[in-house]
Amino acid sequence: MATIQASETDSEFLSAPRIGVLIVNTSNQEPRGIPVWFEWDGSTIAFFSAHDSSKVSYLSAGQPVSFVVSNTADESSLWFAFDGTAEVHDSGALELAERLAHRYWSMEEDEHKSLLASWREHADALCRVVITPTRIRTGS
Repeated sequence: MATIQASETDSEFLSAPRIGVLIVNTSNQEPRGIPVWFEWDGSTIAFFSAHDSSKVSYLSAGQPVSFVVSNTADESSLWFAFDGTAEVHDSGALELAERLAHRYWSMEEDEHKSLLASWREHADALCRVVITPTRIRTGS
């Protein structure tokens, strides 16, 4: 499978702290959108979750997924949809969670520090999900 990459300008947009929406089908084949923090590395989307979360159980079935990222209300209209497959990994979840916590939160707040400490304490309960797009759609 060929690697699909976004342009440098697109990567800048995707590097900002935005909420992405994971779109999967449930076991009943009902569509489900789940908002998540994410990291774009130029060719894949990654997010973390608890191993026992419903979103991970939907991914375990090997179904195709979509992941949508859009502009904020005060920006010009722009969105990306990544269609592809997702893999669940045991390694790298805590490191990703820490990077994303510092990207999305002010780490000056005690509540945020406490939650990050809890993730560290229960790191074995976390997994890293990587979406490899087979198609990237965009619009404005």
